[in-house]
Amino acid sequence: MLGRLRSSAFRRARRFIQWYVRAQPRPKDQAGAEKRVFILLMAAWGMGGTIRTILNMAGHLASQGYEVEILSIGRG
Repeated sequence: MLGRLRSSAFRRARRFIQWYVRAQPRPKDQAGAEKRVFILLMAAWGMGGTIRTILNMAGHLASQGYEVEILSIGRG
């Protein structure tokens, strides 16, 4: 039962994120968009190679003047 509920919640979250990403941006959100980066991770928990690489890349981009946001879907 808990597994089914968790899967359903994951599917709903994924559908919402897909809808949100595909939506047309508002005019005020487009200002400065050429220097904005969003990084989406399924799980940013722990300190493995993938997470370390993403953090290094985000730090480099931020030092170059980019606005960087890292979004993590879950913990696991």
